[in-house]
Amino acid sequence: MVARIRRLLCAVALFAAGTVSAGTLVIYCSHDPDACELAARTFTRDTGIAATVARKPTGEYYAQLRAERDNPKADVWYGGTFDAFLQGAAEGLFAAYRSPGLVGCSGSLSAPSTQIASAGQA
Repeated sequence: MVARIRRLLCAVALFAAGTVSAGTLVIYCSHDPDACELAARTFTRDTGIAATVARKPTGEYYAQLRAERDNPKADVWYGGTFDAFLQGAAEGLFAAYRSPGLVGCSGSLSAPSTQIASAGQA
């Protein structure tokens, strides 16, 4: 579990480093409440960037992201079901981001095919 959170935070940190403009990372979270809060606290501790978490079921966030397509309010969507992410990707709801900092991450995050997707458009 700790390794999984570290991989997630590495991915979020790499993504957020290039996108957080207002100084606060906004996370839409469809995961367990404790996991959402732990990820946000750890991210803030490790980066110094404030993070806010909003929680809703996957379907509600999927609908919200569709409604926010032209004016996204979130930086990251964490958790939820895989089918909603696939549908969102097919609809162009996510912006791909490939950080030059990926070379500093271990494991699958450093693979050439890795892309990190955000909830907002680039």
